[in-house]
Amino acid sequence: MKQISITLIFTFLLASFSFAQEIAEQLGPKTTIEFEEIEFDWGTITQGDKASYVFKFTNTGNEPLIIKNAKGSCGCTVPQWPKAPIAPGEQGEIKVVFSSKGKMGKQSKRVTITANTDPGMSYLNVKGNIIKDEKYTFTDMSQPVTKTPKKAVDKSDWKKPYTKDCFAIFPNPTSDVLKLALKEHFGESVKVMIFDSKGTQLMSNTIKEISNDIIEFDVSQYTTGTYYVNIQIGKEAVSTKCFVVAKK
Repeated sequence: MKQISITLIFTFLLASFSFAQEIAEQLGPKTTIEFEEIEFDWGTITQGDKASYVFKFTNTGNEPLIIKNAKGSCGCTVPQWPKAPIAPGEQGEIKVVFSSKGKMGKQSKRVTITANTDPGMSYLNVKGNIIKDEKYTFTDMSQPVTKTPKKAVDKSDWKKPYTKDCFAIFPNPTSDVLKLALKEHFGESVKVMIFDSKGTQLMSNTIKEISNDIIEFDVSQYTTGTYYVNIQIGKEAVSTKCFVVAKK
């Protein structure tokens, strides 16, 4: 039985490789592709949030690069790739958006790129951890209430993957400036990223050493809506909070 399983796996891999080579031949002369990074770790996000990353690549061959397809290993991982040919020496981008809806714990997803390259398939990976949003307590209102419903857990009792509240944001809502209070982290490094509600990364900034109580970011160009600020201080787990932009 074990021998049959090994044979089936080998047959599947061989068929996949042959299919990729066939696609590459149909797309014309072969070229080569080189990615700046092939893996992205989004750290820790809350269940229901989205994480996105833009993988940059270069056509390092002598023929136009044609990407036939890009497919995630599940429906929660959606890649967006350039449909037009990429000339030799030119750069391109593949954006991958991961949705954590309905998922928990550590996750690792693969994106398969099929193009006129040798070999015909390239692979990108996104990974990270998903925690449950414990901010709210829900009561099933379809059932008779026989006892006093539980109150929402006080913020001081939240269970978090880090030892202290990394930062505070204000004003919230805001119309032009977002401020981060980091007075407890002088001398530490911080990476700040801002995403919109669709998971698109709008900003990324790394500060090697925190020297001010308050760090400000200009959000005056953002349209009205909900956004997420994602930061990592030193080697602590990533922390995410939402804020609202409301135009006057």
